[in-house]
Amino acid sequence: MQIDHKHLPRFPEKSMTTQQQSSDEPILYIDTAAQLESFCAKVAETSDWVAIDTEFIREKTYYPQLCLAQIATEQLAACIDPLLIKNIDALLNIIFDDKLTKVMHAGRQDLEIFYHHRGYLPQNIFDTQLAAPYLGLTEQMSYAALVQEYTGVKLNKAMTRTDWRSRPLSEEQIQYAANDVTYLAQIYLIMRQHLKDKNREHWLTDEVEKLIDIQQYRQEPANMWQRIRGHDKLNGTSLSVLVGLAAWREETAKTINFPRNWIIRDEVLVDIARILPKHKQGLRKIRGMNEKTVHQHSEQLLGCINEYRLKPPPIISHKKFKKLSTEHNAIVDILMSLVRRCGIEHEINPCVIGTRKDLENFTVKSPSRIMDDWRYEIIGKQLEAMLNGELSVKIINDQIELIPDH
Repeated sequence: MQIDHKHLPRFPEKSMTTQQQSSDEPILYIDTAAQLESFCAKVAETSDWVAIDTEFIREKTYYPQLCLAQIATEQLAACIDPLLIKNIDALLNIIFDDKLTKVMHAGRQDLEIFYHHRGYLPQNIFDTQLAAPYLGLTEQMSYAALVQEYTGVKLNKAMTRTDWRSRPLSEEQIQYAANDVTYLAQIYLIMRQHLKDKNREHWLTDEVEKLIDIQQYRQEPANMWQRIRGHDKLNGTSLSVLVGLAAWREETAKTINFPRNWIIRDEVLVDIARILPKHKQGLRKIRGMNEKTVHQHSEQLLGCINEYRLKPPPIISHKKFKKLSTEHNAIVDILMSLVRRCGIEHEINPCVIGTRKDLENFTVKSPSRIMDDWRYEIIGKQLEAMLNGELSVKIINDQIELIPDH
């Protein structure tokens, strides 16, 4: 049943209760700047961390449109409506407050939204999906699976495909959205304690640094050709022209806030670069090029072709990987079994200790994650000893045992 927003529980304009919110209390719905400022001030006063999730739409735009922001701490929870609040600076100030730990699950898309709002990324992030394998759980674990693992609750995902731009929101939509942070807040406290108990808090550092690497979020027009499927089939003039076409499309998509493939699809750009048409009629003959696109963009496309066909193509680095011998592959198989044994011993998912590629690099003394501090301590030394003939593997009572060679 659709309900009017005025009937939803709201955060008080001037004051709020300090009583801890129980699981059966209604979730606060915030749709005015005054409510938002008061709520965010209370968050900053009462907690050193905040669980965050967002609902957004991006199917018809270049930039994701933030439709709802959900915030929770141990005591507070609210759904914030950025479509009805013109100024959400109070919310952004919380998110960009370096003193607060921001708790997310698979937070890359949420971070992308915040990056577009301020041009840089929040710091001090805890991502529960990244943390899960370090506690022995599945890699790339879904939020629903994580909630069920820690709380036994099976979330209702019926609202997954809902249109979050539509107003008014129903009670079911509000509760669905709130569940994405109320359980996240509970899970964070458990995971944080488990990591602390196992002295693994610092193990996540590298993963979080990759997550907040700003290069992942910068859509540099000059580099967008590298993301086009089929670019590796082009060379010379055609590759030069693809660089220009991809940059032009990216700038155009940003300017009019349309998905880049709504302007011209990847395969059409590749065909334009390959065929190098010289006039409108040539553009019309390209498969997938419709008349509307020719009418709107032919001048820019032909100008791009003429400009970039005179420029040198980018240099593509083709890394040559030496195929491992059958014997070398067998050695890596043995080392992989030790990594799995290590995972069992330390109650950690083996995927975050080391992948097969990590082990291949390790055996040929190429850069490998196995040499990172904590990994080297729990497995790297053993692997080195094995390769140096200082350890042997035996199976005793169906268990892998390491025996020092004297």
